[in-house]
Amino acid sequence: MAKTLPPDSDREPEKSEPGDRLLGLRARAILTGLLLIIPVAFAIVDARDSTIFSMMVPPISALIFCILINAPLRRFVPSLAFNQRDLITIFSIVSVGGVVAGEWMSLGESMLYVMPFHAKWSDTYKNYLMKQLPNWLAVEDYALLKDVEGGGKGIGYVLTKLPLFLPKVFGWGVLLMAVTFACQCLNSLMRGAWTERERLTFPLIQLPVAMSENGGTGGMWKSRAMWIAFIVMLSIDILNGLNYLYPNLPAIPVKTLIQVDQIFKEPPLSQMGDFRISIYPFMAAVGLFMPSDMLLSFVVFFLLRKVVHIVLASNGIPQQTFSGSGLAPGPPYFDEQTWGAVLAMFLGALWVSREYLKEVWRDIKSRKPSTDGGLRHTTAFVGLLICTAVVLWYGVVAGGLPVPYMALYFALFLIFCIVLTRVRAQLGPPTHEFAFFGVNSIMFRFFGNKW
Repeated sequence: MAKTLPPDSDREPEKSEPGDRLLGLRARAILTGLLLIIPVAFAIVDARDSTIFSMMVPPISALIFCILINAPLRRFVPSLAFNQRDLITIFSIVSVGGVVAGEWMSLGESMLYVMPFHAKWSDTYKNYLMKQLPNWLAVEDYALLKDVEGGGKGIGYVLTKLPLFLPKVFGWGVLLMAVTFACQCLNSLMRGAWTERERLTFPLIQLPVAMSENGGTGGMWKSRAMWIAFIVMLSIDILNGLNYLYPNLPAIPVKTLIQVDQIFKEPPLSQMGDFRISIYPFMAAVGLFMPSDMLLSFVVFFLLRKVVHIVLASNGIPQQTFSGSGLAPGPPYFDEQTWGAVLAMFLGALWVSREYLKEVWRDIKSRKPSTDGGLRHTTAFVGLLICTAVVLWYGVVAGGLPVPYMALYFALFLIFCIVLTRVRAQLGPPTHEFAFFGVNSIMFRFFGNKW
């Protein structure tokens, strides 16, 4: 149905397409998104550092590309032009695909082939890890992998190795899909609370929505202020890029202006950890989408962390950027503090949504159809149970872990995901990297590293 716009609106309502199905999703949008995953994933793997940000550059670039090709389509072949639903669908697909190619995923990927190399010098790998990890998840025969050390092989040789690696990739892929679909089921169960009752703002989606409005012809693209800022930022980036290639050209410093921790040569001030004062134009732009209380908390708690490092260093406890995190506990125990905050925020979220969760449970038991056009709660709940069973099977059957240990592990993982998702939906942090933090850290604290 056409949207009803106020009388003073100069925007044309989007018309529904005859072939619209599944909440307006069209095959052309899904196919375009799947095809764009290839260049987006390639760009993300190659970019490395910028892939820790919540709103990664390659998916936004893919959206801009679709908006650009949409202009001639609207003019010459209107029936093939993308509408806003199409563009949001494409952006969602490439964003999820981009996450799979993001930072740290390469560490898990190496498990396909790294075992035999480590086994040559590590008794832990040789006598324990290789015996625990099933051969359908990793290649254990060094003779099949020895060419990896030399490298320099062409694409033809690489293709000959697909029969060796694809079954392993599929094995890990099933686990990854179970984990991500479990999170999607949780999102579906909580959508009414977060979007309708608490009305969270979802800051990270505001830019793609504004960009794709009316098929890419919305008010954002007509804003003079936006274009002025865009030209200024683009000019700075181009100038600095040319300076990198041709150092005799001038540059405008926007990265590390002052490295505060390197100014001080003696402890305790020298042990405050990484402390850079920088001016990143894109971060200033992202800050416009963030609530002021979160911007303030970033500054306050960053400075408070540095004060903690200095105080501990002044009392003879050596400090660095990641002190108090990682596999081994130590002062100031940032991992333990963070897990305390995560569990407290989870319990707080449960309390705030307690009435909604009661309604969801009644809908699950009665198998009531959804009233908002989304996935019914019963289906999402069953999907969550199936995904949980798959993950537990991997841990218990394939990994040899005890059932209680694996159940607690995955429960804590889902708790962390719920808290992180709600924080993103409410505040939209530009990055949410928890360095050396995860379920491993808290499980090691209480149960050691036996499992």
